[in-house]
Amino acid sequence: MENTVNLRSGEFLVKEVDAKDIFIPEEFNEEQRMIAQTCRDFLDAEVIPNLDKIDKGDRELMKS
Repeated sequence: MENTVNLRSGEFLVKEVDAKDIFIPEEFNEEQRMIAQTCRDFLDAEVIPNLDKIDKGDRELMKS
């Protein structure tokens, strides 16, 4: 069983890490690129247009 280390944010900049453990968008496979695009599409359509309502804790928005 292989152990993997999960680094947070820019932690790879200050800790010793094997290159194989760094996950960068430039090396995504097709499925990973599709998931990333789906996330961007969701943010653009559902989250960004509602940021003010989200910040204010709009309960009606949260129900949907």
